Parts: sequence; C-alpha cells; structure tokens
Amino acid sequence: MNNRYLTPAPSPDITEGLFWPEHRALPVFASPAPVLDAVLVKELNPDEKLLFACLEGLVNRVKPRLFLIPERCDEGPYAWPQLLKLPLNEYPGEEKWLLLKKYADVIRGFVLYSCEKTDHYVNLATTVCGLDSLLPVTPELYEKLHGYFPDMEIKRDLTEMKFDNPVELYRHLHRTVWKRCTRRLIVSASPRNRHFNRDLAVACGAMVIWTENRNRAEKAVYCRYLADMEPGNALATGWYTEERSGIGAAAEFGLSTVPSDYFENATVYAGMEHEIHIPEVPKAPALENKIYIAIYLSDGDNVQYNQHAMLNLWRNPERGTCPINWTVSPALADFAPGMLNYYYRTATDNDCFVSGPSGLGYSLLIDRHNKRWNLTDRDKTRAYAGLTERYLTKTGIRSITVWDEMDEMHTEVYADVCRSLYGATMVEWYMGPKPLETMISGNTAFIPNNPGYTPEIEAIRRVFAKKIDKWDGNSPLFLSAQGVSWNMTPANVKTLAAQLDELAPGCVEILRADHFFTLWNQAHGLAYNLCLRPDVTVNGNTADLGDEHEISRVRFTGSGGGFTLSVSADGESWTVIESSPVAEEGYDFDIPPVTARYVKIDGNVKNIEIYGK
Repeated sequence: MNNRYLTPAPSPDITEGLFWPEHRALPVFASPAPVLDAVLVKELNPDEKLLFACLEGLVNRVKPRLFLIPERCDEGPYAWPQLLKLPLNEYPGEEKWLLLKKYADVIRGFVLYSCEKTDHYVNLATTVCGLDSLLPVTPELYEKLHGYFPDMEIKRDLTEMKFDNPVELYRHLHRTVWKRCTRRLIVSASPRNRHFNRDLAVACGAMVIWTENRNRAEKAVYCRYLADMEPGNALATGWYTEERSGIGAAAEFGLSTVPSDYFENATVYAGMEHEIHIPEVPKAPALENKIYIAIYLSDGDNVQYNQHAMLNLWRNPERGTCPINWTVSPALADFAPGMLNYYYRTATDNDCFVSGPSGLGYSLLIDRHNKRWNLTDRDKTRAYAGLTERYLTKTGIRSITVWDEMDEMHTEVYADVCRSLYGATMVEWYMGPKPLETMISGNTAFIPNNPGYTPEIEAIRRVFAKKIDKWDGNSPLFLSAQGVSWNMTPANVKTLAAQLDELAPGCVEILRADHFFTLWNQAHGLAYNLCLRPDVTVNGNTADLGDEHEISRVRFTGSGGGFTLSVSADGESWTVIESSPVAEEGYDFDIPPVTARYVKIDGNVKNIEIYGK
C-alpha cells in the first residue's frame, strides 16, 4: 500500500514559548493568558505604534499577554475579543508606559533608529528587535522614555549607518543580519505601517523588508532572500508595493504570500484553540439534468479580510439563504484558528469554505495580465502543493480558486499531491488570446470561473444567461463564477439566484463547491467521494453505497492500530482488499478498481471517504 496521506504539522497546546515543526506556516504559540493587557492604538503616534508592536512580539513569544486594540476596523475594535472571549485590561493614556516596567524581563534595551536617511530603517529596527530583544526608539522618543526608565540603555545605534536607499541597505542586511533570521518566514512591510503584523515578525525572528519589485535592482535584492528559503517549508507575509510583481517574485521560488499587511494581533490569535473543528459536509443532491451553478466570493486569501471585512459580510441577514462559496485562507489555521473555528461554528449548510488563490497563501502560477510564467519548476510546484495539501486537510477545505491559470504540469501536480481536492477553479480575466477551457488531470477538474473577478452581479447574470439560453436540457450544465467580495453581499447572490431561476424555472440549482465538483465528476464519468451521495449510509466503520460501484480509492483518519479494508456485494461475504498493521494519523491510497456495494474498515477509524464511479 502506498499511503498518500500528508499529515498536517502538529499543533499541540503549549503553556510557554514557541514550537515550530516542519511544514508549518507559523509556529505554535502558547495559549493566551486569562486576561490580556491592552493598549489603544488610536492613542499612539507612529513611533509609539512601532514600539508597542515590537513589545507585543517580545512579550507574546513567551506567552500571549499583550493586545493592541485596533484603531480602524469596520467590525468594531472589540468584536473579536468579545466573540473569542478574550478579556482585556486596558492601559489608557500615559499608563501604557507602565507596561515597559511590567515586561522588563523580556526587554534588553533600546535600538535607536532614524528615518532621516531612509524610512527603511524602520524595518531594520523591527528585525533587530526580534533578534536581540530590544525596543525601537527614535531620538525624540528615547528622550521621553529615558525619564521613565533611566536604566534602560541603547544597545544598538542604527543612526550611525550610512545607507540612504533600500537596495544598499537590504544588500548589507543580507550579508550580515539575514544569517541570524529564521528562513521559515519573511515579512514584506511598508515602513509607513508601523504596527499590524510586526509583532509576528519580532516573535518569530523574521526579516522585515520592503522592495519595489517592478524595479530590477530592488527585486534582485528581494530574490536573494527568497532563494535562501525552502519551498514547502517557508512563507512570505505582508504585502507589496504592487500586487503581481511581489506575489510573482515569491511564486518563482515556490513560495506563497499570505496577505496580512493590516492583520492585527497575530501573536495572540495564533495561540488560540489549535484544533480546527470541521463540520460534516451535507449530502450532495442527486444528479439530474439541471443547470448547476457555483458562486464564489473573492479575496479570502487575505487574512485581514477574514479578520475584518468578512465578518461584516458574515453578519448579513441573507447569509445562509443561498449557497455561497467563501474564499478563506488555509493559513488562518495558524494565524487565527479561533476565527476560523468561529466561522465554522456559525456556518449554515449553505456556507462552504474554499481556498483563495492558489492554496496556502496567494500564489500566481501564471500571471496572465503580464504574460509571465512564474512557477515553472515541477519540484518547487510539488513542494508548494504539498504544503497546501497539509492545510487543506487541516482545515477541511476541498476546493481552490487558482490564479490566474494553469498549464499541464500544474494540473498534474495539484491532482497528484493535493488529494483533498474535489476540484479547482481558474480565474477567467478575458485577457488571454482565447478563453480558458476546463482541464482534467486524473479525477480532478480545473474549471474556469467565468466571469472570474467581477464586481457586478449583472455581469454574472449576463454571461450565464447566454449559456442558459443555449442549453438543450439533455444533460447537466455546470457554470461557475467569482464575484468581488468588496462589492457583493449574500443578498446580491440571493437576487442573482432568483434572476437565473426565471431564465429556466425549476432547472437552476445553486451549489456548494464540494457538491458542484461531486456532481461534475459524476456527470463526466470520473471518480468522486461516493459518501456524499444521498443514498449512501455510513454506520460506524461500514458503508452501504446503495448499489454496486467501481471503487478505486479510500481515505480515512483515526486508525490507532492499523486497519483491514474489505468489500462485499451483499454485506455477508467479504473480500479483504488492503490491510496494514502500522498506526498512522491518516490513510489515503488507491486500490485496483473493484466492484462492490459494501465497504468495511476494521480498526479505529473515522472520516471515511470512498471514491469510485
């Protein structure tokens, strides 16, 4: 038996410090303190924001105890602390400086910086703080704090450095500071953004950098760092001066970027309930000659969208009245597992989570806008796909929206490595020499979202109306589209569903993505998870498929001491197909196609999936 199951990295509950196993995007943080000390960001000037963000990283890498109350967020500054039951003890006004005394045990002194030559010294100061347990101060801020803390010394003086441009500065840091930084994480952050995910950079000992990747010299500097990082075991976070050049630069090295330039308090949220509580997927409808439609909302690769804008959309009273495929970041399992669990806990059967582009973190395999092929190396693609698969398994996500498109190598790798996938979509931008077409690799379909990224419900209705008008009703029609989440709401999707039903009354069905791909595979003669069929029952370790099917693959978890897989036509006479004495966390293996109605797995198993046709 060739077990193809990729086990997610462990996420144990710890009481102190960090634990960073292989193939994990972020380290495991300790559980937060019962009450968190808190500072109002709106009361801080830019230099103070940087200081307290770095203090948060130093404090919380020991144990999450410090929280920065957001300044601007539509969901409300206390929304997530209240939803996730995080009590706060606020230090208003000048009281905030008492926190430096309270947490003096994690502070070795100050690093002095100035933005007079270039504001990129903000990033160097942040990096040094994480490496040497220092707090960043400008000369002006130091004068103020020296009165409070006369014994706290300046340990590093960056104002003596002569570099006045980012290329020279980051080249120098690559030769000197980079060797002390983690190679698992790099943070791309504008020097103008003085807090947000800087606490994460400090806690992890990560390099903070900001380059203009449309500039050849600056991109070359960034790529020096990326070349030292291991695909499948490293990640970029933050954002870039321009989207496609930055995302594309990381993609060239088999790395993805988790957009997080406005994500807040990662070092607190990363320590919460590490296990993701994945709800059971409802049964798919029976396949009929209907028009099946999947509607996606975009931008879920962006963890700050998950933190802020998505929560407001989630509160829309029309949510749950019509199936919607919500793009979310699989990296949320590390950045804020409590948030992902909140969404799962409050989801309806009509809320389906899918991965944003193009798996774990935002990656552009092919940049269709600029006619640029970014990820062309098969080994790097496999490494990225492997990391993605571990997080699909960890989060229960079964579909990916890939940006922009894929070639044959990409589809082969995704189908082979990302075995959690029921299917994936590609974004149709209308910018290629011809429209994208559905691609199939093995039993995995890669279907264009057409329209692929539209702010208008009317655009989706218009495109779909033309295809519905040509439908002959003799076989199922499958249509998929993605709307821009900043412009659409669940109420808009409900309106669209009603408009489409008027075009073919009783024949249009809006579906979850997992159901959409299940029926697509069924209609096209490909293997799919038979356990999603409405006529299939699973009682304990035995599945009744309702009728005989050709079975070719089995996947399950929770076997504590090996297993035996048997099949039967009548439920009485059994034939052993596969067995193993080895206890593993999960199993996923292909078997020679066998016809059977009943499948039995002896062993301590759960989450049984049986694939066939």
